[in-house]
Amino acid sequence: MPEAFRNDGKQPPASREFALSVLKDFLLDAAIVRDLCNGEWTKKMFELGDLPTRKLLEALKGRLHRFPTALPKLDHETDAEWYWEAQASHEKSPLDAILVADPQSADWTGDKKILDLMSLPASRLWQQRNSSIRLRRQTDDYLKLLTPVFKRANYITFIDPHLDEREREAHARSTYREFSVLVQRIPTRSDGVAVRLEIHICKGGDASRSDWEARVGKSARALLKAGQTADVFVWPLKFHDRYLITDLLALNLPNGFDTAKDEHEKTTWARLTRHDAEDIEKDFEANGACFGVPCVFQIGAVKQ
Repeated sequence: MPEAFRNDGKQPPASREFALSVLKDFLLDAAIVRDLCNGEWTKKMFELGDLPTRKLLEALKGRLHRFPTALPKLDHETDAEWYWEAQASHEKSPLDAILVADPQSADWTGDKKILDLMSLPASRLWQQRNSSIRLRRQTDDYLKLLTPVFKRANYITFIDPHLDEREREAHARSTYREFSVLVQRIPTRSDGVAVRLEIHICKGGDASRSDWEARVGKSARALLKAGQTADVFVWPLKFHDRYLITDLLALNLPNGFDTAKDEHEKTTWARLTRHDAEDIEKDFEANGACFGVPCVFQIGAVKQ
């Protein structure tokens, strides 16, 4: 709410700046911020906010995602009107929290979604956030968690030395035959942003580019159908760990995105810190020296 970003003198400046700093780290680490009324909310906050508020909003640019106006007849001037707008947007697509500075305000008393700026570490949302999650090794479970990220990420990088979509023997314990289903769920952005997609694999025992292309053949066809493109990096030196890296979330994936025949078999995903994610990205830069010089080619709707 706007009152969370106004410096009305109710809190000591040092306490308020510390609270905004804690909020920034929390949001950058684990959240997507809804920019209500197609971005008018951010404009309003820049008008009302002081320097610490504007610095916070600048830091959150990559996590501010515009949401259509839910109540167009409102003037969107008062705190109560912005709260009603947030509630209406929640009815269209659920929110986890609505940030305020005065949790006792009559406008929203009793709403369990209310998050107090000055007491963030004691909040339900803070306490419930996890650095890891257990899930079934099934594509449906993967999509349930990742679809919100796929809808909003500006870049998505799949890193998996063992990724291979070719059909395996009947006795194989797990396969990547459904990896292309994940790729298909990366939508074309309605705001016109071109999502950067990368797939990183190891050369392994495959000797030629035709072999490497076959390993991602299903994804190539899915991307072509969707009008999207991905860069594939084939590294000559071995690496072992598997990751999903995006600008919104980075994960360590012990089993990658392969699926198990036993629908009850589980895996554990762990969320990476921003620092670790950036370090991993450097290892997989095309001009990096960690895993040799990669062969790079495009799949999908290849631009001529």
